[in-house]
Amino acid sequence: MPIRALLVLLVFLNLGVAAWALLGPERTRPAAATPAAAREVPELPLAPRLAKAAPVGPAEATGAGNGEAKPAPASEAKAAEPAPAPAATAASAPESAPTCLRLGPYADEAAARAALAAARGQVLRGQVQQQAAAAPAAYTVSMPPQADREQALALAQRIKDAGFDDLLVVNTGEQANAIALGRYRSLAAAERRQQSLRDKGFAARLTPAGEAAAAPWWLAVAVRDADAAQALAALAGASQSRKLDCAAVR
Repeated sequence: MPIRALLVLLVFLNLGVAAWALLGPERTRPAAATPAAAREVPELPLAPRLAKAAPVGPAEATGAGNGEAKPAPASEAKAAEPAPAPAATAASAPESAPTCLRLGPYADEAAARAALAAARGQVLRGQVQQQAAAAPAAYTVSMPPQADREQALALAQRIKDAGFDDLLVVNTGEQANAIALGRYRSLAAAERRQQSLRDKGFAARLTPAGEAAAAPWWLAVAVRDADAAQALAALAGASQSRKLDCAAVR
């Protein structure tokens, strides 16, 4: 047989085998064993479930297909977060403590009140105060004036006989015929002298030496700061300005 004819025959044989393999009856294969529970539960169709599912946007479908979770939009995230509590109102800075002064002295109450009225717009609070009267410079112990000089001399002799040698009979003036028994700078010393005479039966008297100085008037004021205090003394016409405890200013 020629070689060409042999080759053609082999080609046709191969084509026939291939056609039979493709178009012939399928081989019977044994069904795979399935669990009893799986055979009893019928398989549900997918179409109804797909129909009820919510539509998925393109971007969400892409993310789901890739197996990645897509974060919620920024606007939705902000809405979900709880609103921050309102910030507490910042405490106002404490004001500086006021400066308190005693301004004066003034000759009388009227002058002090006029000065306070002139400075009223520059002070936080203020008042007029009178300083305590100055203590006398000295105190005298004496017997009151007698009816005449003879009686004054007789009384002076009796006081000497009682042991008091430091005395003087006043000759002239308003206190003529009085008996001076001592002059003391200390009130306590004058009171001791007076009491010793009374213990001997003499009604000695104790009087201040001269008139006490008049009590001056002052302003007690509170101002905002030291700068205002410097200007206030000139405005109120005060010759002196002294620091003062603010508890004394009402």
